[in-house]
Amino acid sequence: MLTRAHHPIHAHFGPFLPGGVTGVPEAGTLAAMIRVLVTLSPRMYRQVIALSIQRGRPGLFDVRLAPPEAMEEAELLASFRPHLLVCNDASGDSRNGAAPIPEATLEAVGHRLKALYSDGKDARISTDGVLTELPDASTDDLLAAVDAAGLLADREESPG
Repeated sequence: MLTRAHHPIHAHFGPFLPGGVTGVPEAGTLAAMIRVLVTLSPRMYRQVIALSIQRGRPGLFDVRLAPPEAMEEAELLASFRPHLLVCNDASGDSRNGAAPIPEATLEAVGHRLKALYSDGKDARISTDGVLTELPDASTDDLLAAVDAAGLLADREESPG
């Protein structure tokens, strides 16, 4: 379990990369910041996921929201460097407004949680290449993914 209670609370619930990339810390310059990018569609789902993270794991977070089509531009993802990407599994189901995210873009993020709307409310979590299917995923499952991404943030902070 991550303990970040001694850090000030920081959460960004605005659009992706407001004002450029100057708000992205260089590795090793600040306390570990868990960067989460939420690209779910519809927009209300993005907002609810961000709020769930803030309430479930208060601490030092940068949660950014972006529409799924923003993921077609790989440089946006590279500039934010999220530890966790929460997105739609858009393969074969365009009814929810989600566009498929290029595989090369997905591989740049070590931890991903994909909502599988075509299969009900299931999710698929990818952690360092290991896939786990979650039937009827819950906010506890989401927060477990945040915790795993937090370990990645901690490794970034202390690479040795």
